[in-house]
Amino acid sequence: MTSPFQYLARTTAAVAVLALLAGCGGRGDKGPVRVDVIGTHQQMNEPLANGSNAAGQTVLAATAQGLVAFDAGGDLVGGLAERWIVDDGGQSYLFRLKRAHWSDGSPVKAEQVATLLKGRFAAYPAIVAGLDPQVRGMTDEVLEIRLPGPMPSFLQLLAHPAMAIARKGTGTGPFHVKNHNGVLTLTPLRPDERTDDDETAGNAQPTRTLFLRPARGALGFARFERHHSDLLLGGRFQHLPYVTVSNLPNGAVRADPVNGLLGLMVEGKSDFLANRDVREVLSSALNRDRLSQILNLSGWRTATNILPAQLDLDRAPAQVSWADRDLALRQSYGRSVVSNWTGLHSGTPPTLRIALPAGPGARLLFQSLQQDYTAIGLSAVLVPWDAPADLRLVDEVAPFDSAIWYLSRVGCGPNKLCSEDAEAELEKARKAATEEERAAALAQAETLSLAEANYIPLGMPVRFALVRGRLTGYLPSPRARHPLNALFRAPR
Repeated sequence: MTSPFQYLARTTAAVAVLALLAGCGGRGDKGPVRVDVIGTHQQMNEPLANGSNAAGQTVLAATAQGLVAFDAGGDLVGGLAERWIVDDGGQSYLFRLKRAHWSDGSPVKAEQVATLLKGRFAAYPAIVAGLDPQVRGMTDEVLEIRLPGPMPSFLQLLAHPAMAIARKGTGTGPFHVKNHNGVLTLTPLRPDERTDDDETAGNAQPTRTLFLRPARGALGFARFERHHSDLLLGGRFQHLPYVTVSNLPNGAVRADPVNGLLGLMVEGKSDFLANRDVREVLSSALNRDRLSQILNLSGWRTATNILPAQLDLDRAPAQVSWADRDLALRQSYGRSVVSNWTGLHSGTPPTLRIALPAGPGARLLFQSLQQDYTAIGLSAVLVPWDAPADLRLVDEVAPFDSAIWYLSRVGCGPNKLCSEDAEAELEKARKAATEEERAAALAQAETLSLAEANYIPLGMPVRFALVRGRLTGYLPSPRARHPLNALFRAPR
């Protein structure tokens, strides 16, 4: 079967043609729109607490606007804000709110939004990456967000579904939501309920009711295959084997060209993992090319470093010293490191406990990791996601395009094993007054973080969906954002 990621190696024009062809030949755009998202009922019913997973994000984006949002193609558009001004090089953000109302009919005011947004920042520190935004309402219609230092990409963070503004569990649309026996009915707001200038802000207005339900990976694929759904959202690497065994229409698998982190964080506290050379060979010994083969990921970008691109550094990302060495040489060196450690500690190295999410793709990943670690004299076991582990998977799309997020995610905030010197440089970058100062501090932080070897990169995150041809407005998104109010192409 053709890999869902082969199109990433093609030209942008070819991708556009494929998307157009995939929109043809369906059974028309009439009838109910049935959307499944991989996740649980709890995640869907409590979206504010689940803004980091597909089910929660889908409900939030459908029922509660942030100040800004990403449209179907990954471009920034207004949400609750009708316009904004970025000042002081990206340190100050002024937003003028649209005229909007809460579900009880009372007007949305800037001070309310400021208070709620502070709560969103506190609830998702991994997204905010230590930036400490200060929010205040200036008038009923205007609020300001001020950062410790300039951050031009901060608007992207605000567009994350987890930053949606909701009061008493309800937001400002574009859909009303009702739960009917575990299936959410999403009904478009009436014209009199919509915020001002929604159309001019670039937000597509929903025109029909949708039915949204959570599904386990295998069930979601089976429902799509049997025409019980029009769209399955939330596909990740662990669901890829279902693509191979399912009888899917041509063009149904749509991959998102996202950036972020897919790798293993070193969590264990053993003397073995405290050895920096040991941590380095846990990364250098891996056959990343085999991973792309066993997961059928032609065109997938593997990774050996933390950053996917230069971003806001003043140089290209640093590379590990072993990146260009032959795998056999890397594994031979790995065996010597493990053997030397074992000899010094008069025993055998501990068995590595690896925590991965459920799913057949995760089992294939573990088998590949196990094979490579066996090659350097180590044993490994797969443990449940909520169990204590030595290595735990990180699988996250970057919420904004800055090295600050990547380095924060592998830094001292979420991790006990980290470089305090890198953390100090990262804090300098957050507060830097100029672009040059920020870039210099980030370069130092990246070099120190890479040397710490507490993160084992594998590649870019995998995000994909199954899409019925009649959903002509669906587009591949570099943000993995697929607003349900834009599933159909607007008539010309």
